[in-house]
Amino acid sequence: MDTYNNLDSYKNKCNQYLQRAANCMKPHAVLEARYWEMWRTYHTVPVRCGTLACPLCSSIRRTRIKKKIEHFLQQFPDAHMLTLTIRHGSHELGVIMEYWKRLRARFWKEGIKFKYFLVREFTRKGTEHLHILVSQRLNIVWVRKAWREITGDSFVVHIAKADEGAVRYLSKYLSKQQEYWRLTLVKRMRLYAHSRGLLLGQYCRLTDMLVKICNDKQEADRIAEEKNVESRCFHERLRQASRISVLPDNECPF
Repeated sequence: MDTYNNLDSYKNKCNQYLQRAANCMKPHAVLEARYWEMWRTYHTVPVRCGTLACPLCSSIRRTRIKKKIEHFLQQFPDAHMLTLTIRHGSHELGVIMEYWKRLRARFWKEGIKFKYFLVREFTRKGTEHLHILVSQRLNIVWVRKAWREITGDSFVVHIAKADEGAVRYLSKYLSKQQEYWRLTLVKRMRLYAHSRGLLLGQYCRLTDMLVKICNDKQEADRIAEEKNVESRCFHERLRQASRISVLPDNECPF
């Protein structure tokens, strides 16, 4: 399903996307970290754009996906690599994920349940392939027959035992993600996916509270310093109040 109705809206979205990539790491966010005794500190961090058009953000995303693949292989030692292809020129772009959904439904009807992690490949001719890590070995004859019934004309299916080379094999297609960022704007598609409830490593997340996002680092540093001064003054008044056992009437240290 197309995201945009006309070419002008698509061009405007591409320009906005490229502008975000050009301004990557330029805005800075002011974050608030809370500690015991109501002590708070403020610091600044650069804000990444998070787009596939940005070389920095795409490389960071690619590294995280590689780590997820490594965790998958560690979690499932009997993992296999399944490759599904469709015939060139006979299917619309993005329809392969619908075919994969139907194939998984057939597996469930047959009582075959497994975990998966897939990466999409786009060839130079515009054909899509799926490279899927599955947690167990599948019957290649049954998969090939079901895949041909679902697609109508495609039967090229390959399955093999996944080893350490699977990470390098999938990384080759992950390195092409930056070339296909325009496809993510035209079609609502993801370049990788995995089954639900699959824990592929624990990553540290920011627990600090966002205070403000500034356009440059100087403004963010100024706000953070002002907040730190206010926090130190408040904490000092709090410590002075804790030393007073009885407060006089109509008198408050705050």
